[in-house]
Amino acid sequence: MDNKKSMLLNEAQKRSLSTSLRLLEERIHFIELLLSHGSYHGILFNLEVDLNNGKIKELQTLLLKIRNDLKEFKRCFDLKEKTLTLNSVLNNTATYFWTVLEDERPKKLKRYGRVHSSLSKVLSPLLDELISNLIELASVTNRIDK
Repeated sequence: MDNKKSMLLNEAQKRSLSTSLRLLEERIHFIELLLSHGSYHGILFNLEVDLNNGKIKELQTLLLKIRNDLKEFKRCFDLKEKTLTLNSVLNNTATYFWTVLEDERPKKLKRYGRVHSSLSKVLSPLLDELISNLIELASVTNRIDK
């Protein structure tokens, strides 16, 4: 570690840089999973890996270079790695999407125009069920095993 370089950033700046680089690393991990596992065919979206093997190999080489860049940032500025747990990812995901889905309630959809009078009877129970399942997702890891 080069102490002079690491001292160029105060703690808040270091946290900010570290967070941005961590988000980049998370996205690179996602891209690498796609490249190694292929396309994703889901319920509401599909993600097609539309690249030939030559481009995939080229991307894998570039992603490795980017990972090495991240290692250099870590070394140069003495950045600390953050350990994420599955429990925290599940809780954060559930909380985030609970909030997002609450904004899809019929009374909040008025911001996009007139809301059909029967929408609440159809949409609200579906949202309630999905939100309930998200809460359950988060609570599974918090339950004490018997």
